[in-house]
Amino acid sequence: MKGLDDHYSYKYDHKSHPNLSSLEDALRVTLEMSIAKVIKEPSLALVPEHPNFEPFWRVKLLGLGSQLFFEFSIMFSQEQVISFVPVHGRVQSTGARCADFVKEICNVLSGRIQAYFLEYDIHTGLSLPILSRGFDRYLANSNDLKYKSTFSARWKVVSHSGYHLFSTELLLKPFKPLLLEEVAFSSPGPTNDDDQIELL
Repeated sequence: MKGLDDHYSYKYDHKSHPNLSSLEDALRVTLEMSIAKVIKEPSLALVPEHPNFEPFWRVKLLGLGSQLFFEFSIMFSQEQVISFVPVHGRVQSTGARCADFVKEICNVLSGRIQAYFLEYDIHTGLSLPILSRGFDRYLANSNDLKYKSTFSARWKVVSHSGYHLFSTELLLKPFKPLLLEEVAFSSPGPTNDDDQIELL
């Protein structure tokens, strides 16, 4: 009998297949548009990141369907996100409030990823966001992680002034090895459905 790890023995080569580059670009555009509207920062950009450290906190949300499993994370420190956490009256932006706000952002962005895949008839359900210490993941031995991703992308979210707001990471693990290469993904067009989003 095949073990669960056999699902993930196939590794994608982003550079050799145009669909994978299109998928990465499409997801980046999707996240850029949603983050800009959620935190009201219209000129931000997602820049590829290859970190040699892990920020102090990580919020993670899982998506699972019959065809695909994904893990979306936001990595941040309180000092980074406190600048855009909404302040209501005299309520202070405490560490707990910052974490709650990032959880809401993670919910919204994971929902956008879910909706994007749904356009290609790839259905997933979403978990609740989970808060953990970022360095716990950094210290983990990657060889011990049972579910290895077949497609991954990591970006840092940068404001128009160059300020590093937080980082994001997306890991995709399709149950059908060639699923991501067989679908002709494309970048989404502009949408107005995020305009009504108000967090906290």
